[in-house]
Amino acid sequence: MSTHPTSTLILLNLPPSILCGINLLTFTTTPTFLGIKNLPTGFHFLFTSPSASLSLRDGFWFHIPPPPPSSFPPTTVFRKWSPKTECLIPCPESEGQEFIKAKGGWKEVYEKHLTPYRQSGAGSDENDASATKPEDDKEGAWEGITSHIISSILTRFTK
Repeated sequence: MSTHPTSTLILLNLPPSILCGINLLTFTTTPTFLGIKNLPTGFHFLFTSPSASLSLRDGFWFHIPPPPPSSFPPTTVFRKWSPKTECLIPCPESEGQEFIKAKGGWKEVYEKHLTPYRQSGAGSDENDASATKPEDDKEGAWEGITSHIISSILTRFTK
């Protein structure tokens, strides 16, 4: 397998024990965690914090477009951890691809280092990331929250 089968977020050099969240899900990273797979179409917000006890958080919006029928590979978003600023910064795709190659290739990363977007709840240990699903996170809640966001509006508030 030379590529990955679903839209993916790859986080380079993210230290373990970072508080991380995507949309309505939060978890603490582990040494083997490299990102999130099975991302659905739509807008997503990822945030990090160097410590779960700190309220300071840094995040970014990104969009997974609907795949055209012949689109392969699916969308991949790369970000890398900056120790200086303690936040995720944009990462060129070429650097991301080199990182994947150094970690054993897409198959290895996809199967062993990526957490699925939707977890079954607290206690799930797939890929050593312990995600929690909040009580109020009913199926479709995030889609309802973001259903009226369009790229042109989002870019007015983000850079």
